Amino acid sequence: MNLSGKNLVQPWSKILELKLKENFNPVLIVLHDELDLELGKVKVRKQNSSHRGHNGLRDIQKYIGKGYSAIQIGIGRNYQKEGERNRNPNIVADYVLSKFKLDEKDLIDEISVEKVSDIIQEMENGKYIFDKQ
Repeated sequence: MNLSGKNLVQPWSKILELKLKENFNPVLIVLHDELDLELGKVKVRKQNSSHRGHNGLRDIQKYIGKGYSAIQIGIGRNYQKEGERNRNPNIVADYVLSKFKLDEKDLIDEISVEKVSDIIQEMENGKYIFDKQ
């Protein structure tokens, strides 16, 4: 995810070329993890928003700009223990890259996936799409 922007350039450019030829409005939807949301919560980010320090979004914006829709999927901050951040400077990266525990995976599978699917259906009907490309 942190280096995904470069990989989007060619396919997104081809889609934008088709847009001009076939008169349709494609929307890129980026799903990403969000530390500032409780595990399993889902939230839509406005188009043209800041990356807010998210390395994956920063890389996407570097290569294709801010004209995408984003859906945040909460992973929480369950790594934070008093003083641990000072002992392990990679604690956030280690947490983000770690595997979900079984109960966390179940929560994502049972709740978040359905919410994301509902949001994408709403997007197909124009909801949350503020800046059509």
